[in-house]
Amino acid sequence: MLTVIEYPISQPSPTVKLWSPNAISAFTFLLGFPSGITLASINWFRLGRNKKAYTHILVGVVGIVILFLLPDNLTRAFALLVNLGFLAYLRHQTTRDFEQLEGYDIQNAHWFSGVLFSLITWGTILLVF
Repeated sequence: MLTVIEYPISQPSPTVKLWSPNAISAFTFLLGFPSGITLASINWFRLGRNKKAYTHILVGVVGIVILFLLPDNLTRAFALLVNLGFLAYLRHQTTRDFEQLEGYDIQNAHWFSGVLFSLITWGTILLVF
């Protein structure tokens, strides 16, 4: 008599490339809050959290408009405050998102692609304004 042993078939977890909270924080601090919002929003789009991504992009656009409307002496102080605020906020949000992910094989997106997306963001902002 032949005994057949059945092994459970496990489904491979979906692989997703995301920027880590540390990378998003570094880009936010070094290149400004639009860069951090862009990278975090791309993460959210990849996870299917489109409403969250669009909301944060809208907040970023409002922040940029405010920067252009302020007098020069207030712009630097406001920009530093906004950058530090978004650094802490985006780090907290992405850390919490990573903790809630189940069933995903998370790989870190390459840092250079973050630089490219950040430069594209700033190029778009300069063209619009």
